[in-house]
Amino acid sequence: MPCSTTAVQEAVNFKVASSNLAGAVDNITTLCYDCLVQTIFIMDLNVNNLVRSGVILVLGLPVTIGLTVSVLSSNSRQELASNVSVKEEVVNELTGKLTRPCLNYFMSKDESKLERSSQNQIDEVMDGEVVHSSVCKWVLE
Repeated sequence: MPCSTTAVQEAVNFKVASSNLAGAVDNITTLCYDCLVQTIFIMDLNVNNLVRSGVILVLGLPVTIGLTVSVLSSNSRQELASNVSVKEEVVNELTGKLTRPCLNYFMSKDESKLERSSQNQIDEVMDGEVVHSSVCKWVLE
């Protein structure tokens, strides 16, 4: 298959003319040189493309991996920070409901109406009778 571009054809003709072949060069020899030049040209392009792709891969892969790891780890940390366990939710809810009654309990006089009312509120939140001083120490610590 002869070359279609004139630059390659001229290069082949120059090679054929400057070669050490004795006598005239026929069309078959020119055709072989055409194929050889086309093959070398295509191989040269492939090697250049492969080298270029390899360099881009070697330089770009560490950057890509680094960015991916940093983005994924920051997302994981945010998810872990935002995900509160069930235990923590229950404790937060209880301490929120018991803070005011416990403050009233500790600041009231013994056997006063405020103390009895605080004890009743604590019992309601805890769904039963509890040791009020221990619960309030836990809530306020």
